[in-house]
Amino acid sequence: MPRYVVLHHLDIPDPHYDLMLDPDGVSPLHTYRVIQWPPTESDRFTRIDDHRRIYLDYEGPISGGRGRVILIVRGIYNCCEETKDSVGNTLIDLDCGPRLKLPLFTKRSE
Repeated sequence: MPRYVVLHHLDIPDPHYDLMLDPDGVSPLHTYRVIQWPPTESDRFTRIDDHRRIYLDYEGPISGGRGRVILIVRGIYNCCEETKDSVGNTLIDLDCGPRLKLPLFTKRSE
């Protein structure tokens, strides 16, 4: 089963939560930013750059003076690729309870 982790990113001007999804056990983590955890139905997840797999098990300072992260929750998730809403969001079920609407799992381009 695919794993996930939620980290609280602190000691920065804009504290937030990062939801990181392990897509296949070897690739970088698909990462989404959200303002609060647990999220409400109106909260928007923003796709950000993929993160290193080390973050599945990491708590502590981020290099370069970019704050620190603390673990909020980790577990397994279920993604039904065929379950999309009208704008293409994918529905994700976390074992801790919430069903989330996330932008598609494509790498963010800027």
